[in-house]
Parts: sequence; C-alpha cells; structure tokens
Amino acid sequence: MTASDFARPGRHHPGNRSDEPASPDRVPPPGRLPEMFEKMQTAFVRAGEEGSVVPIHMFYREWAVVVEIERHPQAARRLHAAEQALMSDDAQVRDAAIREAGEIVRAAHHAITGE
Repeated sequence: MTASDFARPGRHHPGNRSDEPASPDRVPPPGRLPEMFEKMQTAFVRAGEEGSVVPIHMFYREWAVVVEIERHPQAARRLHAAEQALMSDDAQVRDAAIREAGEIVRAAHHAITGE
C-alpha cells in the first residue's frame, strides 16, 4: 500500500486490490464517533493544561488518518482484518498483521500530510 492508493476521492486506486472507488465522504465511521469525541475532549483538556495546541494537532492528524483509511473500503477491510489477526496465537500471523497495518497507516498518513 502506498500513498498513491489514497490519492483522490472517487478514483480507482491500484493498491486497493479492488475496483472499488474511494468514498468521497470525510466523516468518521459512525461506530467510532463516541471514541472520536472522547479523544477530542481529552486533546482540548490537555491543550489547556499544557498551554499548547500540540495535543489538538495530534488529535486532528490521528483522525485524519482514520477517515482517510475508511474512505477506501478495501484498505479499511484490510486494516480491520490485520487488527483481528493481531489476536492470533501464531507469531508469524501477528507479525504479518503488524506489517500490513503499518503499511496502510503510513500510506494514509503520507496521503494527508505529504510526509
């Protein structure tokens, strides 16, 4: 998975291993909204306590990556499968899952930050 897999909404992405176009939605997955709001509150409280906007920037970046991955159905399915595989008793399966999840997250991060 590369950053080009996360290029633009509505376009096909060869790295997605699918003919599914990216969803143009920029909304976090509904099931994760409570988690998002909790983390947002925590970030703003920490920002106030620390007198710094860094916790808020970190929150925005984390959730931008989540949304970017979820916009690409095949990438999201692959990430969720890797997350499930982390519970395997087989060390090789866990190692492969860590590599897969890392590739997906790094590519999404690169797509939104250019870094």
